[in-house]
Amino acid sequence: RKIARNCIKPAYTEGSLCWFRATPRNPKIKTVLQGDGSLCEPSTSTSLVGHF
Repeated sequence: RKIARNCIKPAYTEGSLCWFRATPRNPKIKTVLQGDGSLCEPSTSTSLVGHF
């Protein structure tokens, strides 16, 4: 895992997945983003995207 500095919000990447940390409005929900390395783009779902 490594910090994805180029994300809009603090997140960490794992493989090709980028996980946003919980937002103030949804403190118990972590948004999963698709990304390549430190580059992440928002997905349209709050569930897992891609594969492990």
